[in-house]
Amino acid sequence: MEKMGLVVGIDISKDAIRLAYWKNGMPGPEMLTDEEDKECFWSRNTNDELSEIIKNVVCDALKRLGEAFDKVIFTMPDAIEPKFMTSLESLIEGLCPTTSEIRFISHSESSAHYSLNQKKELRMNDVAFFDFSRAGLMYRRMHVANSGGKINALVGQKDCSGTVNMELLTSAEMKKMMDENFKVLLGSLLDKQQISTVYLTGEGFENEDWAVESLNMLCKKRRVFKGGNLYAVGACYMGMKSFVSGLAPEYRVFCEGRTVYETCVEVILNGERSEAVLVPASKLWYEADNTIEGYLSGASKVVLTLRSYFGREVLREEIMLEELGANVSERMARVQIKATMPNTEELLISISNLGFGEFAPKSDTKVERIIKNDIFFAV
Repeated sequence: MEKMGLVVGIDISKDAIRLAYWKNGMPGPEMLTDEEDKECFWSRNTNDELSEIIKNVVCDALKRLGEAFDKVIFTMPDAIEPKFMTSLESLIEGLCPTTSEIRFISHSESSAHYSLNQKKELRMNDVAFFDFSRAGLMYRRMHVANSGGKINALVGQKDCSGTVNMELLTSAEMKKMMDENFKVLLGSLLDKQQISTVYLTGEGFENEDWAVESLNMLCKKRRVFKGGNLYAVGACYMGMKSFVSGLAPEYRVFCEGRTVYETCVEVILNGERSEAVLVPASKLWYEADNTIEGYLSGASKVVLTLRSYFGREVLREEIMLEELGANVSERMARVQIKATMPNTEELLISISNLGFGEFAPKSDTKVERIIKNDIFFAV
């Protein structure tokens, strides 16, 4: 143990709010929220109502644990709205002002953290996750590869709600049809895939009487686990990494909510051609915010390189800068390159002409380019 800390993972799912915690001396995270405390169905609650429900859960946790939180990791199925993120940050800071870190991650990421902290034999091959909530069925698959001495975990996902949906479980006949549909879906998703372990979560799997044949097929030659702790415990593991040495091998996660590529810009430094990193790979989308400045040398363009840590995929993007003013083509321009992510799916590159002192004026025009942050992993 390196230092003390109380870490809390809060799962805001489509059908429940669940909370897990870890503190010094515990071998691993434990669930705190009772199973009957299911009060969160997103289509029935506004963000304000959800904030109030979360406040009650957090207040109860503070009372039961008797300690202030050091880290709080929220995990949820969809990309969080920035206003809701700010609201939750204010809520935690108000209830527990000693909290040093508040993070927001996707269910894809918390699934990966959970799996990467289990026994190695459970992820010798790919790992599959099925989440069957009132919103439908979401399938995720995690592929792990070693690169440069680090473990890279890539999680892709596919919405299968059109095939399997809780609204269709209305009769014995419909359950039988759903069982057959799920069996066919499993065949298409898992055929020719090497899957070591499968995790089932969500309200739809709590009573599995509708999935007799399909689950029998799923369990053949695979380890299958079912439960409601996947996301909250996974979020806890993420927060524990800075407190516990040797918790798990060093790893990076690539998934929804994280940058897929390392994005660099070509530069000349000390007379040698090089690259400056604008956005590193596996960066949380709302933390991707970087600015560099420099003088143009040669052609009036900026060249970006996007490098994948899976395979050898390298993409190049050229951004022409004529719109920034005449002095750009005359090599008399100091430019600012800013990289941000307005959402989980897009990287925004914004380039401005800062001028060249009294020799060339600053331009109010900006050149912008949106680059897709696509997960390049077919599930």
